[in-house]
Amino acid sequence: NTQNTAQAAAAAQAAAAAAAQSAAKEAKTAKAAAAAEAAAAASAEAAIQRQRSAVLCIQQHWRAFLAGEAQRSVYMNQRIASVIIQRYARGWLCRRDYSRTRHAALCIQLHWCAYRSGSCVRQSIDKQRKACIVIQLHWRAFKAGKEQSQAFRTQRHAVLTIQRWWGSVVESRSVRREYQQKQKACCAIQQQFRAYSAMRVQQALYTRERNACAVLQRHARGTLARREYARQRNAAVCIQHHWRAYAAMRLQRTHYTRKRNACIVLQARMRGVTARHEYSRKRQAAGCIQRYWLSLRLARAERVEYQRKRQACKTLQQRWRARKLMANQRSAFLMLQTAAVAIQRQWRQR
Repeated sequence: NTQNTAQAAAAAQAAAAAAAQSAAKEAKTAKAAAAAEAAAAASAEAAIQRQRSAVLCIQQHWRAFLAGEAQRSVYMNQRIASVIIQRYARGWLCRRDYSRTRHAALCIQLHWCAYRSGSCVRQSIDKQRKACIVIQLHWRAFKAGKEQSQAFRTQRHAVLTIQRWWGSVVESRSVRREYQQKQKACCAIQQQFRAYSAMRVQQALYTRERNACAVLQRHARGTLARREYARQRNAAVCIQHHWRAYAAMRLQRTHYTRKRNACIVLQARMRGVTARHEYSRKRQAAGCIQRYWLSLRLARAERVEYQRKRQACKTLQQRWRARKLMANQRSAFLMLQTAAVAIQRQWRQR
């Protein structure tokens, strides 16, 4: 009996110790369960807050995307309207420039025709004036020659008259001298005869010299006149040559200016066509680049949005899986706890 009592006491003590240990374990388990529940509630609340923030963020981005689409449609409508306005404005400007250019070309043609007609008239007047000058030069030369010839004839007639008068004077003097000096008739006659013979010789010599001088003067004057005529003729030929060269130069310059203006007009038209083609090509390239850039931006935005949504979905899935795992673990823990409590209860009831 004593041994049984001691064994019973030892067993009671062991049971009490086991009960105390189990109570301590239950208390720790209850604290851990409460902490786990609090943590689970906190994590669930945080997950709900994150989901709410993600939903709000998705809504904001979606509204921003809708606003961006609306603004893009407004921008595209405005851009189309601007392109139409620019097309009409450029067409009006081109028509205005064409009308101005046509009016300027007509004015230039009118002035050029007037200038050409005036130039022809001026050339005709210049030719007539030069012809008149040449005729006047020849007429004045002819008049000068005629006046010189008349002056020479006058001088010759005066010389002959003086000679005749002087001859008469000499004869009268000789007669008076013969009358006064009859005594010295032989000497006087001889002297007068010798004087008369010398006078005749001198007169013949003078006549030959005068005729030779006249011939020399005539030849010299003819030579000088021919030289002057040749000089004037050469000068006229040189002037005509230079004037024809100048007229040919003016004509060549006119043709060159006309061709140069035509080349400038063709170059301007060609450069305008090239510039318009280049502008159209650059505009199409800019449109392609803009469309590509907009599509690239939209693709990047959609890719970022997709990645963000994908990350949000991954986060939601991770949270959901963590929550399911936590719920499974909690249900397993509750089952274990229920089983432990049932075991303890059964054990205590024993």
